[in-house]
Amino acid sequence: MTSEDFDFLLERVGPRLARQDTQFRKAIPSRDRLSLTLRFLATGESLQSLSSQYGMGSSTTSKIVKETCTTIHQLLKEEFLQTPDSDAAWRRVADGFLLKYQFPHCVGALGAKRISLHPQGSNNKRCVLLTAAVDAQYRFLFVSAAPQTEDSDVFPFEDSVFGRALDQGLLRLPSAPDGAFPHVFVGDDAFPLRANLMVPFPGEDMDGRQRLFNRQLSRARQAAEDAFWIWTSRWRVFHTSIPLQPEKVERVVLATVCLHNWLCARRSEAYLPAGPPGEEPGGEPGGEPGGEPGGEPGGLGVMKPVRWEQSGSCSREGEQVRNAMKDACQDLSSLT
Repeated sequence: MTSEDFDFLLERVGPRLARQDTQFRKAIPSRDRLSLTLRFLATGESLQSLSSQYGMGSSTTSKIVKETCTTIHQLLKEEFLQTPDSDAAWRRVADGFLLKYQFPHCVGALGAKRISLHPQGSNNKRCVLLTAAVDAQYRFLFVSAAPQTEDSDVFPFEDSVFGRALDQGLLRLPSAPDGAFPHVFVGDDAFPLRANLMVPFPGEDMDGRQRLFNRQLSRARQAAEDAFWIWTSRWRVFHTSIPLQPEKVERVVLATVCLHNWLCARRSEAYLPAGPPGEEPGGEPGGEPGGEPGGEPGGLGVMKPVRWEQSGSCSREGEQVRNAMKDACQDLSSLT
């Protein structure tokens, strides 16, 4: 984040962060509150260390981070974290995927991670289940950060916030005319096949069109991996063990996602990578920052992969849509 970015953000959130002086002590300035919080989010430095550097008590530091994250989310979400709610808005997202990845009718690339937690004062391992949809420009369209009562790597898709929204039609995707296939999200093989959620054809025994479909779907879904890469490489709080309760981690997630989308919209040179995500100096191409030796594949720091429980066989309607989209990808390939 550049100094201009910081000053712009301070102007936006500073008035809400301001506190009144009392007869006993001077209020901590909004600039210091924002600076402390951004340093915690960007570096993952411990609250104890920040308390010492800023000359504050540990409880005051923790409270400032919590309040500032909440304020950032509240003031930025209306402009920078809004799920499309009209046919025109969803179609603009689809146009982006078609232009960049040559995948038709795609309204978002899906990613899911779990953030394993070890809250202070608790022996129970818990986690936050993170599900997100991103557009072709690496901006988050939908984010759910749901605290879970126990740490697991398998969750029922139907019970997730995104799964319920998708199955109940709450996302208000454009309706498909007769004979046309619907607008869809794309996910990897950890997601269940749905009429509006495409995943790769399974197995090795595939024909040429199926292989082409898988290749094009993988390219479109890479938008989610790249968005997660940029987000977690800039907000390195997710590279350390977060000593916070799940409800506070949820605030951290939502605040950093809003900041990510805001900085992407500003096209901040200090934030966006100069080249393809994962190929910055000091990082391996396609690598995952903050990974630990022997860590789980697909992890990003304390974020670990998620597998969704598959309820029965894959959707027959989903298979029909996937076959139709397989032919559409072949037609698009022949035009390029």
